Amino acid sequence: MRVSGVVALLVVFPHGALASGTCSSGYMEAKGTCSTSTADAASCNSRCCDLDDTKCAKYASSLTCATGKYYDYTASAATATAAGGANKNTDCCTAKAACSAGTCSTGYKKKSTLTNLVCTSSATTAASCNNDCCELDDTKCANYISSLSCATGKYIDATVAGTATAAGGANKNTDCCIAKATCSAGTCAAGYKKKSTLANLYCTSSATTAVSCNNDCCDMDNTKCLFYQSSISCAAGKYRDATASAGTATAAGGLNKNTDCCTAKTLCSAFFPVPAGSGGGVNGTGSGSGGKGSTSNVSPTAPALPFIVLSSAVVLMSV
Repeated sequence: MRVSGVVALLVVFPHGALASGTCSSGYMEAKGTCSTSTADAASCNSRCCDLDDTKCAKYASSLTCATGKYYDYTASAATATAAGGANKNTDCCTAKAACSAGTCSTGYKKKSTLTNLVCTSSATTAASCNNDCCELDDTKCANYISSLSCATGKYIDATVAGTATAAGGANKNTDCCIAKATCSAGTCAAGYKKKSTLANLYCTSSATTAVSCNNDCCDMDNTKCLFYQSSISCAAGKYRDATASAGTATAAGGLNKNTDCCTAKTLCSAFFPVPAGSGGGVNGTGSGSGGKGSTSNVSPTAPALPFIVLSSAVVLMSV
């Protein structure tokens, strides 16, 4: 007798087993189990690894770096040093970038004297160097941001930080203030319309978007559904879609609001797939091959089998 079958093998590993993981920089392998079944440093380092006394990470809390140097964990954790830490302050400390090589933020300039001044790290970026190497530039708008007094129709914006202006700030209110967009050029949000009078009205910034202009330039439109949002009463099977209907037109006064501003809900029948061959009808009443009311030629859909995949290891057996 010949019997064929499929056997699924379930391979079980001990919880938290460390297959071939790697310790974090500056650590060495120990013994134990990981905290989860994942073999990575996040799961295994604290349980499976010890600080390596020949690497800088071991001495991080006891380092005393010389002036102009610092401990950079990312760069130095795995750096080699003599066991016991005799050379730790030399091997494990990184030189900070000199301010002369550093970069200042917009609106700042290098300090007049840079001798013995360094950035906070080895990087020469403004993030590393601006605080200790730079000062506000009195020929740039950033220096006067807190003292600006902009005229009507203008505003202060951080984007002017690097804009040039005369030292001393004589022209600061002219050079450093940006014109707001006029309401006549602005845009209203859905369901709103421009105010009847726009003379001397401005958006909140130079942008003409609804975000900038809607609040000061627009009123709710009584020919749009948004105007009636709090008083709409939708019929059964319908609802008010605030996003979709905000700008939908309806008669002023709201006479047709409950019709114009309500959206039909989806029928539950649309949620379920139509069986093949049914022709889309209900109870077999469509124009499928089986004829009206007939489902004799329709193959039933095979039900989903309640199997659980135990493992990717599958063995074909023959007896």
